[in-house]
Amino acid sequence: MNGSSRISFVRVDDVTHNNTRQLKTILEKSVVDSYQKYAEDIGVTEHSSAFYTQAVADASAHDLAKLGYFSDVCVGGIVATRKALTEVSPKDVKYAVCILGLGVLKSYRRYGVARALLESIAVQAAGDKKSVEVDIAVPALTSGDVEERNALVELLSGLGYAKRDSSPGVTVKGWEADGSLDFYVKEIAR
Repeated sequence: MNGSSRISFVRVDDVTHNNTRQLKTILEKSVVDSYQKYAEDIGVTEHSSAFYTQAVADASAHDLAKLGYFSDVCVGGIVATRKALTEVSPKDVKYAVCILGLGVLKSYRRYGVARALLESIAVQAAGDKKSVEVDIAVPALTSGDVEERNALVELLSGLGYAKRDSSPGVTVKGWEADGSLDFYVKEIAR
């Protein structure tokens, strides 16, 4: 076997009421503070145990909360929610799947865990005929670790996400003005 072959030890699994604390711990240890303000602005008041319990309850109906494992060690997590894009009748409403938190422990970055988590959410969103896009907010160049941010932007671009001026799935107060976040969107092909 030559050095260029790579065996994948990455897998993704659902978050349940039994492992919600793992999701909470992973995201608290790995998510940039800018996500906290973003989450507050779209109606999530705090990243408390109640937030994760509610996020898992909301996400479980659409499989939008996942844990990422590397060699059977939990090292990453993602949680998302659905937000209505239009104010029309309930049968005609279209949704954006908004990623509220994506994190991988620093020692396990660049092993494909974030890619697997993002792909799992995109697959779930594609399976929902009413979801039309997946949105994620990324801290702007002026905040956080620029190298880590650029790696995330490169990953998102490789997965088909495109930068957008704002997130159409949510109203984000003040973000466009202060430039704290950039929004990336992946349209769901039908």
